Amino acid sequence: MAHPAKMLKELKELKPDASIEYWIFGIFHTSRSDKVDGFKGLLAASKEILIFKSGGSGEDSYIMEIPLKEVKDVEADLNGTVNMTINLVDGGYMEMSFISRGAPKEFLSFLKAHGENSQDELPTIESSKK
Repeated sequence: MAHPAKMLKELKELKPDASIEYWIFGIFHTSRSDKVDGFKGLLAASKEILIFKSGGSGEDSYIMEIPLKEVKDVEADLNGTVNMTINLVDGGYMEMSFISRGAPKEFLSFLKAHGENSQDELPTIESSKK
């Protein structure tokens, strides 16, 4: 498993046109692909796309992209075990659980400001366990 800083560097080399603003590292789940579901990796946000890169290298590494305009809303638990669910306009989802690195609060704020529904302010649920 690669270190998140190394993964970010590799991602920037693979996607030089994607101006990566924020990223989070954790366990990725999505309704869009069986290939990357349950993989540990990095989810990065640029002004146009969300990019997931799994922690492997070479053939063991996977990249998945979703246009930012497909983000419908975001749910996040930023306390304790940090988790984030990104609901998509087609009814699908992307989820990062057990987020251990990156800037989840800033990542969430970025999605709210730049998602397709940003003019309406993306609805966000920030919950905490009592």
